[in-house]
Amino acid sequence: MTAQRALQATRTTLLVLACALSAVMAAGFDNAGRHNNGNAVLDDFATASALAGLALAIAVIWRWRWPVALNLIACVVPLLLPLDALPALVFLVAVLASQTNRWWLGVCGAATTVAVFYSVWRDTRPLVNDQSLWRTTSLIRNGQTFPWWLVALISVILLGAAVAIGLLLRSRRALRSVQSTSARQENQLAELGQEVSRQAERERIAREVHDAMGHRLSLLSLHAGALELKASGAGTDDPGIAQSARVVREAAAQSIDDLHSLLSVLRQPDSPDAAAAVPTLADLRTLLEESMAAGSIVAATVFVDPAIDPALSAAAYRITQEMLTNARRHAPGSPIRLDLSADPGEGLRIGVANRLPDGAVAPLQPGGGLTGISERAAQFGGQSWAWIDEDEHAFRALAQLPWRASVATDGAVPR
Repeated sequence: MTAQRALQATRTTLLVLACALSAVMAAGFDNAGRHNNGNAVLDDFATASALAGLALAIAVIWRWRWPVALNLIACVVPLLLPLDALPALVFLVAVLASQTNRWWLGVCGAATTVAVFYSVWRDTRPLVNDQSLWRTTSLIRNGQTFPWWLVALISVILLGAAVAIGLLLRSRRALRSVQSTSARQENQLAELGQEVSRQAERERIAREVHDAMGHRLSLLSLHAGALELKASGAGTDDPGIAQSARVVREAAAQSIDDLHSLLSVLRQPDSPDAAAAVPTLADLRTLLEESMAAGSIVAATVFVDPAIDPALSAAAYRITQEMLTNARRHAPGSPIRLDLSADPGEGLRIGVANRLPDGAVAPLQPGGGLTGISERAAQFGGQSWAWIDEDEHAFRALAQLPWRASVATDGAVPR
């Protein structure tokens, strides 16, 4: 328990004890005054009054939960029973500290004023044996009448103390609220500053990548186009040279487009236009056509639920792209088998297998490609594996990701 909670618990305990003692004393004084003999034994009415006062004392524990209702009840009880208005004053403090509705503030203030004045006036009436709290603690004895101004002064002092304490607690609560808001705004400003710094760093990286890679890809596309034109005009017997040059030129052009898309994502990661430029499984057909145009034989089986989450679909596209690239790099010309399925029942599963040429070594050590696949899978709570199938002398890569659905259905994907 923190120091503040311990202080609050101590304060509540003292208030409950004070209200309980006040109720028992008021019931006892009333009992003695009605019997005119100082009898210490409480009759039924005095006992009922004491129990009602004890109930109000216990209700002080919930003064912050139902302050208005408890205050109104505590204001009615002194009008019906010979109890003082101390619980009503305690509840009025809670009302002033927590309520913002002016109507309820006015109602509770007026009701408490009536209860306090009435209870003080009743306890200062002349009695034969002076059995009253105020008569016992004052110098007015033997049936003398309390002056009206003293009754008013006692009531004003009690009400003024309650109002002052309530307003003090209200101001302290408002101060804590302002401090909390200020701290929250400072945290938001700090986060905004960090985001601005990250955005500036992304802009710097984007400029460097654009200047370096964009220039080289443009030169590659230019030279590939010149080679294609020269091969076509020379009438060479090998049409594959022109075809290869065209593939290189188209790949360079596509790489430039991909570079621009990635730079857009880097500069504005939350932009809808940038997100739309990221390829997903809807673009898988184009990826397979590019792989086959590069000379790879790809046998693909693809089953995708169209309700797949776009972010998961984009990650699946990149994983598939890297698996195909990895297979072409380490086993050029070898047929590639792709199996991709995505549905709510089994999640997302991507598997690629290719036979290893004689003497070829599969990349089982975590390189850039396998590490990228593993990181993308882990980002979505999945896993990836790579191993050599000794029976078929084949290299296999597998990625398994949990299913994530989208509110909107993506476009059609190749099946």
